[in-house]
Amino acid sequence: MYGIVKQNAGHIWVYSEQGEGTTFKIYLPVSEKEKTPTAKEKSAPKVTTGTETILLAEDDESLRDVAKMMLEEHGGYRVLVAKNGNEALELLKEEEETVHLLITDVVMPGMDGKELAAQVQSIIPDIKTLFVSGYTNHVITEREVMPSEYHFIPKPFSLPVFLKKVREVLDEKE
Repeated sequence: MYGIVKQNAGHIWVYSEQGEGTTFKIYLPVSEKEKTPTAKEKSAPKVTTGTETILLAEDDESLRDVAKMMLEEHGGYRVLVAKNGNEALELLKEEEETVHLLITDVVMPGMDGKELAAQVQSIIPDIKTLFVSGYTNHVITEREVMPSEYHFIPKPFSLPVFLKKVREVLDEKE
């Protein structure tokens, strides 16, 4: 959340009182301009659905649920969900069908997305991987969290953008 707020020139105010709880206030700059839809927004990208199986590893439960719903209901995919890298590897070992795509958060407790991707590729060498993060691609590659040649989509993402990126990664030739 901090990364998203800072990327948009905002600030976070936190107030906490023991036994009372914590309040977070997020301040974002106001735009005086009236938004006019761009040609790109007017013609929403056409999303091609698929039938592939996707392994989704995301530690944020709400995002995990939303991404699963997007992929299954709007994308037509079969989705296996895991809350961390170890759970993802266990699911993969139990799975009898081929998993075509790993979608993983870059930063997760325990095993990070980069390590998970390496272990999954040792089991399924031709699996495709899509990384997601609240940090920008620039920040992640600059800090060498992952190489720049990986597929990446920043959080938050919209349904059409997410499904388009998933399809793009799945359709990419080796």
